[in-house]
Amino acid sequence: MPNDYYQRQQAFPPRTKAKSEQIRSELDAVASGFEKLPKPTAEADGFTVPVKVGTATDPDHAATLAQLTGAEAEIQQNREAAQASASQAAQSQQAALGSEQAADSSRQQAEQHKNDAAQSALEAQQAAAGDLIDDAGVSSLKAWSSEKLQQELQVQTNEVEQQVQVITGRSLLATSLIYGS
Repeated sequence: MPNDYYQRQQAFPPRTKAKSEQIRSELDAVASGFEKLPKPTAEADGFTVPVKVGTATDPDHAATLAQLTGAEAEIQQNREAAQASASQAAQSQQAALGSEQAADSSRQQAEQHKNDAAQSALEAQQAAAGDLIDDAGVSSLKAWSSEKLQQELQVQTNEVEQQVQVITGRSLLATSLIYGS
């Protein structure tokens, strides 16, 4: 097989004798091929001049400097992208924590409003009961008013409870959107 280092000089047919001159000529061609190779260093850890390496096409082939620097640059870009993603994740986590705290505050306020409404209803019932005792002459009117007041307070209490449920639902939805659970 012809190449830059060795060209066959003679063809030796099988089962024939070769002359020493022909053998010497082939050996000289082989020796001249070795002389074309770069000289090894004194430490035998490489060559005295750079050796060109072609594009690697097999996993066992050597990589070129350009391939190594390209891979290093890509690794650096990936590292920077990962750091940016980590920073964004930390910011998102902080925002989620803030949203969760706001949702907790809203739940507490809703619970407080519910308790206030229940207390107001109780006070209204007690006041209505006191009016019945104080004024026997208008007891039927007061009983009717008390019942109406109780119904109105019940309606308002239901509305507050619905608002609490809506706020709680929104808080849970926000929490699930933030944490993806």
